[in-house]
Amino acid sequence: MQKGPIVTSEHIELSRTLARDASDFIRHQATRNSRGLIASRFFWSRQEKWSPVIADFDDIGDHLLFVAWFGTEFGDDESLAFVKNQMELWVRDFRLPCGLYVSTCDLEKQARISRTNWQVVSLYDHHDALLGMVSLYRLTHDEFYLNLAVEVADALLVYIGKFNGLVPNRVIPALRLAVIKTSSFSTVCGLLAEELVELYTITGKHQYLGAAERIIDSWTKTPLFRQAGLFAAG
Repeated sequence: MQKGPIVTSEHIELSRTLARDASDFIRHQATRNSRGLIASRFFWSRQEKWSPVIADFDDIGDHLLFVAWFGTEFGDDESLAFVKNQMELWVRDFRLPCGLYVSTCDLEKQARISRTNWQVVSLYDHHDALLGMVSLYRLTHDEFYLNLAVEVADALLVYIGKFNGLVPNRVIPALRLAVIKTSSFSTVCGLLAEELVELYTITGKHQYLGAAERIIDSWTKTPLFRQAGLFAAG
């Protein structure tokens, strides 16, 4: 007697259809704004909209990664081209001289984005984006994504070093050490460490492994971990 669920051709086709519908919505509906970027906070009825239509940099690790998966899984070149175009828009319009990014944009109000290092930047908005860039490289083997991941990681290494692994959230890059009254959160730091190790496995560059080890080492020396073996949220 056969045990377990039986996956039929109908199940596979249904999964393909649902994935295609989701990918098409992201590509053709969620990008209907002045910049053509995916709006992570998207409202079908603009009359009922109660908050801004926002593009978030960290969604590279969510929406874009899904569209890229669909493109590679089902051989859809248009989806892969869409993902690359979205990344090129982020680089063109939001990358700062330091290698970090302006991570949030109101797509209806912000006609001009200030691209200087003299502004507040959220480092924590970069961890999902870094994950997305590394994963996009894993999926597509396109060096374009790997180069972007290396640029972001190298920018983050500055703060991992300056704050001894206890990475803060908000900084002003031009001042290097400026922190905007924020705590360091163990969850985000742990994710950054994981992504840096992944980048190390791809590139073989030991500075990424060393930075990940520095993060973990610092958190294991915090009072709560020493007393109870737990990490404080922040």
